[in-house]
Amino acid sequence: MIHICICDDSDAMRDELCGLIQELCQKHSIAASVSCCSSGEELLFDPDDKNRTTDIFFLDILMKKLNGIETAAKLRAINPTAQIIFLTVSKEHVFEALDVMPLHYLLKQDMQTEKIEKVFLKAVSLAEKGRKEKFTYKFGKTIGSLLLSDIIYFEVKNRIIEIHTKNGPPIEFYGNISDLEQQLPPESFHRVHRSYIVNFENVDYLSGKEFVCIDRTVIPIGQKYADSREHYQNYLLNGLSMV
Repeated sequence: MIHICICDDSDAMRDELCGLIQELCQKHSIAASVSCCSSGEELLFDPDDKNRTTDIFFLDILMKKLNGIETAAKLRAINPTAQIIFLTVSKEHVFEALDVMPLHYLLKQDMQTEKIEKVFLKAVSLAEKGRKEKFTYKFGKTIGSLLLSDIIYFEVKNRIIEIHTKNGPPIEFYGNISDLEQQLPPESFHRVHRSYIVNFENVDYLSGKEFVCIDRTVIPIGQKYADSREHYQNYLLNGLSMV
């Protein structure tokens, strides 16, 4: 399901766009949820962490307190892959907004259905592609997502799985490592030990029966997983053939 949020301080604009998006979802058989809010402050007050997993944001640029560009910058810090579409009555803020990497700008006075449909379908396509590049986890009431490329390895400790990433402390969630193994792309993520799944992209080198990761963590290859060496060598060879 695609999660969409519309943030505009005009009730009429929110209602019009929400209705149009729902019609487009029905027309193209897109499973989606659409939420609305009237200000950047309301959007960013997010006790359930929904902004982390929202796929598409429609943001009004000219709002009363926190404008759309400022709101988008804060969203980017927690959801770097979301598709952002700005709603505006003027093109004067276009260059100011480049830093938050919006997908598109829609002029409110020129909101033709065909144009919105084209932009929306592009956003959906990019969101679906982005989901394949992200890992989503849940721990208690917290729902979060990470770029797969940022994950170095997973480590299981009893019923808790730790995600070790390039940035910050380990992230924990409840899970089963066998189930986790099935959720990850097998070409780059491989189980090398009963307690570890390694992202080959973030392995520095292979030494004997150990993988040395880019964060200098040394992960042993379990006896049952001796084929990990061959899998890693194939990963490197396939990568070289694509250069």
